[in-house]
Amino acid sequence: MKNKIWKLIMVLFLGLAVLNGVLEWQKPSAQYAFAANQKTAGIDVNTKYNPEITVEMVHQNGDETVKFENGDTFQNNVYTRAYKERFGIHVKYRWIASGDDEDQKTKLMIASGDLPDIFMCDNLSEFEQLVKAGKLEDLTACFNKYASGYTKSIYSGENIRELKAATRNGKLYAVTWFNTYNAIIPMVWIRADWLKNLNLSVPRTAAELFKVAEAFAKNDPDKDGKDDTYGIAMDNKGIASSYWNIFHSYPEIWIKDFSGKLTYGMYGSTAQSAATKAALLQLQKFYQEGVLRKDFATMDNTQQNEDIIAGRCGILFGTASRPYFAIHDNVIKDPKADWIPIAQTSIDNKLPRVSTSPLNLYGLYVVRKGFKHPEALLKMLNFFNEVYNDPKTMTQRDIDTFVVSFKATPMRLYDPKTAFNDCDNINKAIQTGNLSVLTLNQKNTYNNIRAFVDKEDKTGWSDAKYYYGNGSAMGIAEKYSRNGYYVNDLYAGPPTLSFINKQPLITKRWEQVMMEVITGSSIKEFDDFVKEYKTLGGEAIAKEVNAWYSQNQNQQ
Repeated sequence: MKNKIWKLIMVLFLGLAVLNGVLEWQKPSAQYAFAANQKTAGIDVNTKYNPEITVEMVHQNGDETVKFENGDTFQNNVYTRAYKERFGIHVKYRWIASGDDEDQKTKLMIASGDLPDIFMCDNLSEFEQLVKAGKLEDLTACFNKYASGYTKSIYSGENIRELKAATRNGKLYAVTWFNTYNAIIPMVWIRADWLKNLNLSVPRTAAELFKVAEAFAKNDPDKDGKDDTYGIAMDNKGIASSYWNIFHSYPEIWIKDFSGKLTYGMYGSTAQSAATKAALLQLQKFYQEGVLRKDFATMDNTQQNEDIIAGRCGILFGTASRPYFAIHDNVIKDPKADWIPIAQTSIDNKLPRVSTSPLNLYGLYVVRKGFKHPEALLKMLNFFNEVYNDPKTMTQRDIDTFVVSFKATPMRLYDPKTAFNDCDNINKAIQTGNLSVLTLNQKNTYNNIRAFVDKEDKTGWSDAKYYYGNGSAMGIAEKYSRNGYYVNDLYAGPPTLSFINKQPLITKRWEQVMMEVITGSSIKEFDDFVKEYKTLGGEAIAKEVNAWYSQNQNQQ
């Protein structure tokens, strides 16, 4: 980033710190505050098993279209070999899956009760179900004893809440995989080269964005003389919160209504239902005009990514981390392609807002009740931190071996400090030319950015789009913080009983109604759903959510 951007990043950091100070969270117990901060002492957490043990797992991030180098596979790669050589752990995968397939396999596995030794719950509802059924191993002593000092540091400070989320009756039942605000902040990504081809400016309002989407569908933005493009990417699960937020609709979070009670951010109140209704009608219009792909309702996320990579669509509602995924692959494949992030817009004159949650869980790593070696989970997580996160232990060989092959690992952790520290140090180096402040990983990122900026080397494109300049994802994140764009999830308790039992039916019905309305059914379908919502379980869930809130809102 150019002049003074490192100062802006520090503003973002401070803004988030202030924000987190007012979020609705239970204070962690002293027991867990201590456990997360203490160092592992008097034990070698890397002790090798002799004889070797076999750990049955499932690989839940296993996109089998991924091609590894040197003949490696998901079953045999740098991580599985390292587990065996370093710890005497032979990993045996029951299955390997990703996307919708992974979601279905995990649900079936949990429902059957036939669990592997170590696996990941995709969400708190699955986790709660297994805890109540007595299917999970208590990891309290295991975490305190075997988690490395660096692993524990990830859950220190305000991020103790991530362990609290996996704690029931004073016992820790999971090690959580989570991310920080900057990686999941909603924003929109758009094909800048298509804008240039059509002589269009970067959209600054919702109306301008929607006009661009129509132009991308109708005006041959890739200039190949074919009618083979559409405006907005969407799959059979719907569209990201950055779209709904334009209309002041807030998926998957609880906000206050006019009476001060918590209500579901999409259709829990009259105001939120009206916002969602307006967003649905716009999607219906997009569908009729060809802005959405006609068969989007049958496309899964993998197929959507294939369209992005192939250059068929020009607008993606997503998050700050998008340049590291499908749009990066599109840029590598097409030398002319370029994507830029744009900040959240608003459908009216109200302040643009983005929905956020302090508990940004990707999953919860758990151990089957009765497995004799629960510490194997911590050994593998410690190892990932050693070769992927910890600047004191990472080597260039680790970067070349393990970081580039991270898709092979069955489990991951992100350090919440990394993005801010990296951004601050990298941009200081860009501004001053002094590289002495950089860690090895930061220096690699710095070199990638310089290669892209100075030589148009596309291998550095993702890092540049994420870190470099006011128009980067991090630059937009700073804008959100500075202008107060956040709408916070005010419910921080565990999944309620009604949520576990009734939310799946509500979600299924909502997805059905959403698809029917977008593809041409009367908006009355949504009106009827809003009426059904309470009886389907929405009223019971809201009652339990508000009971928790009334007891915990002052425990800040």
